[in-house]
Amino acid sequence: MEEFVLHSGVLEEKAKKPISYDIRWHSKNFAKGIVLFVHGFKGFKDWGFWSLVGDRFAKEGFVFMKINLSHNGTTPDNLMEFSDLEAFGNNNFSHEINDIGRTIKGLKNGMIPLPKGIEANQVKIIGHSKGGASVLIASAEKTEIEQVVTWAAIDDIADRYATDVEEWKRVGVKFFSNARTKQNMPVYYQLFNDIAQNSIRFHLKGQLTKFDKPLLICHGTDDLTVDVSAAHHLKEWCPSAELLIVPDANHVFNGSHPYQKPELPNAMKTVVNETIRFFS
Repeated sequence: MEEFVLHSGVLEEKAKKPISYDIRWHSKNFAKGIVLFVHGFKGFKDWGFWSLVGDRFAKEGFVFMKINLSHNGTTPDNLMEFSDLEAFGNNNFSHEINDIGRTIKGLKNGMIPLPKGIEANQVKIIGHSKGGASVLIASAEKTEIEQVVTWAAIDDIADRYATDVEEWKRVGVKFFSNARTKQNMPVYYQLFNDIAQNSIRFHLKGQLTKFDKPLLICHGTDDLTVDVSAAHHLKEWCPSAELLIVPDANHVFNGSHPYQKPELPNAMKTVVNETIRFFS
């Protein structure tokens, strides 16, 4: 039986929303360092098979941490549901990048427990979907991040949120349907302002043409949420990156929520195995 150490907690900071997290490692095998996982739009750390993914990394000798971004709509008291839609509506890329920085700070200053001998000066990071864009920007800015992997990442922030802008500005909010929860989830116009005010910082092509860290880009051929062409664009802008295209894989690499099987889908197994190889 595997001897895993699992710790869950909340990062709190005055005047800021909390960041819920969990972190796991194998009690006798954790020398490969820290992996931080960042979820995507309408995502959360306990979705589907993310914990199973974490166990796989821990088994291979990594300290695996996943977080709920502070404005993702969950709360520390309700980790599995979007009970704070006001926070969700006020999320933006600046918040997400700041959350990544807050998490790294928590690792470095001891607020988040780590096994003895592991330091947080070097962090490997994974971002899924929208979270892929956030980790790319954070990785360009934060020296502690040493290796980067994107899973089904978007390739353009401004264009993705450029539809119906005048109506969005007039009304102040647009709604996104969540097919699973049947919720209409608000996104306030402040998101567009955040993107407009950070047009250079959030320009992924501009960031990647000067990106100097090892990067692995993973995407599925059957992704209907973010077309696989996005992965090819990221690779074009960062020629040194590795590219993994997974046949017959959708946006969540054939996972679902809830996920009750003991094994990952083959598509996700491929992505996890290649990410472990890359980080190793």
